[in-house]
Amino acid sequence: GWNTMKVGDTGDGEDGDGGNGGNGGESEAERKQRLADMEKKARTEHVSGKIPIEGVDKGVLGQEWVERQLTLMKVWPPKLKDMIMEGVGMEYDEGDNNPFDDPALRRNLCMTIGRLNSHVLNAHPDLISASKKGLVDQMYFKGNMEYRSKVHAFLELLLRISIALRNFELTKTIVQTMAIFKIGVASTTDEKSKQYYTDALTKQYGKLSGIPPTIEITNERIERVETKTEEEKPELVPEQPKPKKTSVREITGGEPCAIVLPLERKHAAAFTAKKLEICKKQGLPVELAMKSYRESWWILVRCKILSESTIEDPNIPNTPLSKIMKEQEGNNWEVFNSSPFHERLITAWPFVVNNVAQKSGEVKVQFKAPTARPGKYEISISIMSQEFMDADVDVSLKVTVLEPETKAPEEDNKKEEEEEDKKDK
Repeated sequence: GWNTMKVGDTGDGEDGDGGNGGNGGESEAERKQRLADMEKKARTEHVSGKIPIEGVDKGVLGQEWVERQLTLMKVWPPKLKDMIMEGVGMEYDEGDNNPFDDPALRRNLCMTIGRLNSHVLNAHPDLISASKKGLVDQMYFKGNMEYRSKVHAFLELLLRISIALRNFELTKTIVQTMAIFKIGVASTTDEKSKQYYTDALTKQYGKLSGIPPTIEITNERIERVETKTEEEKPELVPEQPKPKKTSVREITGGEPCAIVLPLERKHAAAFTAKKLEICKKQGLPVELAMKSYRESWWILVRCKILSESTIEDPNIPNTPLSKIMKEQEGNNWEVFNSSPFHERLITAWPFVVNNVAQKSGEVKVQFKAPTARPGKYEISISIMSQEFMDADVDVSLKVTVLEPETKAPEEDNKKEEEEEDKKDK
């Protein structure tokens, strides 16, 4: 089935970073000694035939080879003056304070730029040949895998922060960044990157319908949500016969509603056929292989009032994060809090496809009707892929938001008295 998780769930609280917590206050001399000990250990293991090392063993490729290839591609060294923002605690100086003199920073930058150009590096004949012969520096390439995992965890953290700040543009950019970092390209708009992506998928899955992967949404609508004592977590499940609900065109400010999105995965058949082929070749259980699949999407919801040209939105709600940002120096909080109304997120929902064969389903995204002002609104829904390029879909719904209903004090008191009577009985 397809699973959804409400934004704000924090899981098990792990930081995904191994709990390193920094350098523990070691001095420069101690750091150099630690690095020297690590290098000595690596060379000892190399002598015993365990690890091939670039620069020591003939024909072994590692970080230096990657940097040479990136230089030929004119993307190395990166222009740090354009990458580093002013006031983040890091200065750039080509003299004594050159960041490239720090081995750890240089390595991380190489892994980052290398990943964004991996579609070229991975297809290089020298690397393919060295891999077959076992002549790749494992210290670099295995470290690269760990680094990619940490970057993903860091982007997940940034995503949660941007959603908490209700900033649509930043959230959208982070989701796109996660996609290109996973695919191994530097841009979602560059034509060469798009062509590589299309060619790679065609080579893997063939010229089948639904390749490159896309989704289609039909009959999207807004429904009212029945009030329940416990909040019902929305589910994304295969469509089943059920009482038909009609789309509403008028909602009350603050009223709980749901956006219903019937989805069809156009690439389900092609992906399933490939999975079955792999299972047959490797002798894997089909059911297990089908369920070991993961495909992540994000649904971002915002709105725009149509009855007036401008509108002032209430400030972003006070949260522990907003409190921290307000206490920081600079105007970071004001940048987010002053964002235009139509760029504010109403809600954001992730959903994950866990069954590669599932072709269609329906997701309900719960939200509360806007309360800024009554009038006609356009609800914009952006469905973004965390895995694929050119798979994002945008749809919109128009709805009239009415004044929130106000109850007379006598009615509220009467209701409270009735509830107390029930408890006493």
